[in-house]
Amino acid sequence: MLPTHPGAKEQLRFGPDWPPLFCRSTICLLAAVTGLLSLELARAEEPAKRAIQYPFMAITFASPGEIEKTSDFVFEAADRLDMQTRSRTFFEEGMFGFNGLDKSAPAGLYFFLGADLTSGPVSPLGFAGVSDVDKGNQWLSQLMSMRGPQTATIEDVPNKTGRFKIKLDQRVMHIRHQDGAVFTTEDQGSVSMFDAPIAPPAQLLKRQASNYLISQSFLLERVPIGMKTLGLGVITNGIEADLQQRDGENEELYASRRAAGERLVALIKLIAEEGKEGILGVGVDRVNKVGFAEADFRCEPNKQLSKLLGAASGRQSQFGPVLSQPAVLTGSLSLLLDEQTREPLAALSKQLWKQNSLETNETNRELIAPCVTALANTVGEGHLDGFIQLTTGTDKLFTAVAAIKINGGAAFPEQVTKLIKELENGALVKDRLAFDIEKIGESRIHSVQQLGMDKNGVRLFGENAKIYLAIAPNAIWLALGEESVALPQLKDSLGRMTRGAGQSTRRAAVQIETTLRGISRLIDPDNDKRSGEMLEELDAIPTTMGDAIRLDVVPRDNGIRLRVEAEEAIIALVGRLIARGVLGPQL
Repeated sequence: MLPTHPGAKEQLRFGPDWPPLFCRSTICLLAAVTGLLSLELARAEEPAKRAIQYPFMAITFASPGEIEKTSDFVFEAADRLDMQTRSRTFFEEGMFGFNGLDKSAPAGLYFFLGADLTSGPVSPLGFAGVSDVDKGNQWLSQLMSMRGPQTATIEDVPNKTGRFKIKLDQRVMHIRHQDGAVFTTEDQGSVSMFDAPIAPPAQLLKRQASNYLISQSFLLERVPIGMKTLGLGVITNGIEADLQQRDGENEELYASRRAAGERLVALIKLIAEEGKEGILGVGVDRVNKVGFAEADFRCEPNKQLSKLLGAASGRQSQFGPVLSQPAVLTGSLSLLLDEQTREPLAALSKQLWKQNSLETNETNRELIAPCVTALANTVGEGHLDGFIQLTTGTDKLFTAVAAIKINGGAAFPEQVTKLIKELENGALVKDRLAFDIEKIGESRIHSVQQLGMDKNGVRLFGENAKIYLAIAPNAIWLALGEESVALPQLKDSLGRMTRGAGQSTRRAAVQIETTLRGISRLIDPDNDKRSGEMLEELDAIPTTMGDAIRLDVVPRDNGIRLRVEAEEAIIALVGRLIARGVLGPQL
């Protein structure tokens, strides 16, 4: 027990009552000291690894030749031949034909950590492939001279092989040639980076340059151990500080919340320790005529994190019989939680419901308890399985159907119905609910009317749209739309599940499939000028071009990847929008 002074209102103690600024400052100071010590130890123990300077982050452009070909392809797909001509003129004249550069090598920026943790990151070093040193220097001087009417002069750096300066009136660019690459900087503090070998971009960034037009890489394995320790200390100690028991929080809820938070901290530490690389990139596959964007995280194979991610990969979805039907948009989740995550989340879900239920009312406690148990059982099983579909009919109105797996049991439909009837006295649902309007097998269907949707909601789903709620022993279903369409569609989906009992479909952990022309009808052009311009350009693209869009989140045994892929019509739309911004809507 800590001593108190006469003027103190209450005893000083550790915990959430400490002034937050003092707590966080102390945590950051301890983390910084730990990080600095770890960095110095790493420097002493691993001198060989510091012989070559590796960046901790890089922005990479595909080779100039690849960018030229892709630009030509995009404007050809857009049927904007005028922009093809402009693009070619820009590369040949505006970029001086990349004379002296290697048009097959990547270009971009390296970002290095500072010499110590207090100096921060140094300014970035630009890089590009070079085929001729003298011509490459001349190209750089021409590029610098474009910023104003001034002449650039090229000078050797005495006693420094492959080192040059390009001088203008007020600026100096420092240059180093190494391993077929040229590195540049205008920051005097970054010139010290030229005194040791720099990791060759053509080797370090080969995958990024060949897969993407532009990408940003976070090279986690290249971050010094001291910097990792410092970053982890700040992040995890901040989380742990918020896991202290709160005023009025019961012991069960505190224990459950803390267990879930500690699991999050453990996951962050695993990412820092076993993560190798994270990449954000966009590209165009000219052969298959698709564009794509990716977020790709890679970690050490056959380690704890890789096994954790691999176990979460796509599972069999019980909604397979429904997912196969045509739709404007289909989104699904089929994710398996690891065993260490299930237990604390299941306990936390129980405690949160208990904490926020009206425990003074015995009837409410009895009604809510079965629902809480079903939720906890679902989380405890560890398979999160659900979907949403958006369809449209001849009247151009949309209908939405969604469902989520729940381990409720045979009595679950009746238990939920009793709970909803009790809630019917509330202002939000009073006199708006109709119970048991249909029953399909063990599923009970209820409806909610008078939704009070705004203008856009009415435009999409109709002025008489209703919500239909179906409670099945193994799922909760929702449908939104006009009664003549939404209710039959919900009944059809439930019927498909009954007829296809036992059938399942393997899905990515997260997956969304749609078409551009389909979802474009969600846009109200009267409220957004830019959206109206996009729809005008979309109408000019031949309908023979595919316009499908697909998003997949796929955990793997060496990481996880999020990929959005779009067919040729979307590439053509991007080209037309660029042309419209440059030249206007007319050819």
